[in-house]
Amino acid sequence: ELSATGTASSSTFLRGDNTWATPSDIGKIKQVVSIRQTGQSANTSSTSYVALHTSPTITPSATSSKILVMWNAWVYCDNNNASVTRTDSMYQLTKNHSSISETVLFQSFFGNVFTENSGMDWIKYENQSIILVDEPSTTEEITYTINGKVGETGTSLYVADGSSSRAWTLIELAP
Repeated sequence: ELSATGTASSSTFLRGDNTWATPSDIGKIKQVVSIRQTGQSANTSSTSYVALHTSPTITPSATSSKILVMWNAWVYCDNNNASVTRTDSMYQLTKNHSSISETVLFQSFFGNVFTENSGMDWIKYENQSIILVDEPSTTEEITYTINGKVGETGTSLYVADGSSSRAWTLIELAP
């Protein structure tokens, strides 16, 4: 039997325990930023980190918001016929806004080790994904970037080839 008195409205509802409550925004999606591109976006032969991809931005609506960050791309490393015993690539996801310097959120590695170094051409393709929840504690515009580098001089790292795609999705979640 219901004993609560009152009227439901856009700001209240009757719960199953016969009490009035206010709806919560916790976990609701506040905004989405999505970028999808095809074709090769970047390559590097640098042994220092360089930006590899279009860097999306998002401006949180509250300092308590969380940002779900998702990045996916086909990547490959090529030894370019160099006499090396491995090709390896390192990636990092960073964020930046006017109140902080570039901050590394995540790092990843992939590559091949060879049994010989005679200069035979080796290419390793792999689908890379990064998915994480960031808690930026700001309402300033945030830029997310994928940086990459190679581990061996003479080798190359590529993000996507001519027909494959890469994608970013940033989702602001209410606190």
